[in-house]
Amino acid sequence: MGQSTVSKSLSHFLEVMQRKLCRGWIKFDQSEEEKMQAEQEFYAKASFPGVIICVDGTHIKIVKPSEEGFLYYNRKGFYSINAILVCDNRMRIKSIDARYPGCNHEG
Repeated sequence: MGQSTVSKSLSHFLEVMQRKLCRGWIKFDQSEEEKMQAEQEFYAKASFPGVIICVDGTHIKIVKPSEEGFLYYNRKGFYSINAILVCDNRMRIKSIDARYPGCNHEG
């Protein structure tokens, strides 16, 4: 499959996801005014338009669990829990999901 076909297909998929699923399932606890302020502050910091939150993952180092330790051994060479965090424009953590063992690349 060619690059242009993949790009078009991915763009179409993401548009459908946004239109059909995201609006019904993803909710933000920000008012419209707070969203506008966050977007302005993110743009001022990074010149990237349309951003109101940031999502990223990290590995939290742990001691090897006594059971199923292999599940917690990550690709970086240590035992961890994979955590996904959502931060606002002021770097405040709004949500965290740390349910996944380190062997999962993205929780």
